[in-house]
Amino acid sequence: MILRTVCFILLISSIFSASAQDTLRSRYGLFGHALVTSHSADFKWLPKTQSCCSGFTGGTSIGFGTGLFVESPLLENLLFGTRLTYLQQPFSMTTREPIENIIVNGVGQKGAFDHKLDGTFSTVSIPIKQYFL
Repeated sequence: MILRTVCFILLISSIFSASAQDTLRSRYGLFGHALVTSHSADFKWLPKTQSCCSGFTGGTSIGFGTGLFVESPLLENLLFGTRLTYLQQPFSMTTREPIENIIVNGVGQKGAFDHKLDGTFSTVSIPIKQYFL
């Protein structure tokens, strides 16, 4: 929570300092970032698959984003901007199923099966923005 608060304060202060010192001119550039994603789920299987898993409930992952941006003045106090963004968000969900009696080398003992589901969500977006200064 503290990290989010610090990032929010830095973002707001950079916006105010940039708008106070910046002039209206065309701009372009590259950007990139890392992201931590928390996945929440409640399902037992995926369509057209067979599974004896008791269900998946969620997980966390680390992904990345990158892109290009272009901003250009339209009027004296109006800035038009657009971005091309690519996000890749991998995910991994693991469910442990305890087993009361597994036979290993002829001896019964307790054990567990781990059911794992891995995948990746990829997104391309092109948001268009207008800024009034």
